[in-house]
Amino acid sequence: MIPDYAVFIRYQDRRLIPFVYFILLMLLGFLWKNNACSLTQQEAGAVSAILAIVLFHLIYDLKAYWMYKGAIKNVDLTCFNGKTPSRAERFLSRPLVACAFSALACWLLVKGGFALLGDRYAVLGLYSLLPLLVYWMFRGVRSVYIRQLANFTPQKAQHRRLYHYVSYFMLINSALNMLTVSPLKNNPDFSLNHGWQSPALMVAMFILCLVVLTLSLLFARLSKKYIFLGKLLMQEIDFSFSTAVPCAALQAKPLAVRVTVFAALQLLWIIFINALLAWLAWSLPFSLYFFVCYLPASGCYFLHLYWRWHTDYLTACDMYLRCIEIDKRATLW
Repeated sequence: MIPDYAVFIRYQDRRLIPFVYFILLMLLGFLWKNNACSLTQQEAGAVSAILAIVLFHLIYDLKAYWMYKGAIKNVDLTCFNGKTPSRAERFLSRPLVACAFSALACWLLVKGGFALLGDRYAVLGLYSLLPLLVYWMFRGVRSVYIRQLANFTPQKAQHRRLYHYVSYFMLINSALNMLTVSPLKNNPDFSLNHGWQSPALMVAMFILCLVVLTLSLLFARLSKKYIFLGKLLMQEIDFSFSTAVPCAALQAKPLAVRVTVFAALQLLWIIFINALLAWLAWSLPFSLYFFVCYLPASGCYFLHLYWRWHTDYLTACDMYLRCIEIDKRATLW
């Protein structure tokens, strides 16, 4: 029996809301910890940007997800028959527009919370209200996207290659990393009092890069096969989306070997960058310094995403062909 839409989203939201709370509390927790265990009005911009990026990540592939759900008849969407979104709803539900409005609302909440309440109560309020703000924005966009799919027409492919798709999410991940680690510029472990060639500075940066990479890899475990199936059904991608795997020889190596190679490369890169900066006598902002040092880890993350999503894409292609075959057989009965 196909579940009713209202029943399905209640089941989905029971899992979604804790996930949104977990993501935002973790990111805000890192920002709070890296900022010497404090948040003030000065961090309103960073908090708003984090919230907007999380929302963007949630809704970017939402239309493809519901296309997959509708195509395989996993959810009964007849309650949306004849209901088309208005032009204003379509405009406001665009990912960048929705994220801009949510960022503005978050900025106002942060500024107002710290102005009216003490720092301690304002932080507690943020931790309670901001995930709910993300959820309500997600809920509104979800309804508009599903109504749009009722009158769906294929459009030009948004991503010609898997490289483009992975690079897009690399930018999102890099932005989140920069926002959460930027307060560490005031941390004594990253002080330049002893110069660029300080062993303590290099060890601290090496540990920071490994921690950030580990957290990024944990969230890369989320599967994309249903998203790719939805994009195939929407004709946003085709069978030439991913035809080859980069560094296939390295992918064939055991995980322990790959981790050891990337860790050694990361350490040597940090030593090289610090020696170069000391020789040139340059002074870099901490965020730019972290970005340069993190480049090998970014390469590792890119390859890991590509390898994993390439496998998900092949699975989605198999599911897509099966869906076509099932539809052909259904017309014979």
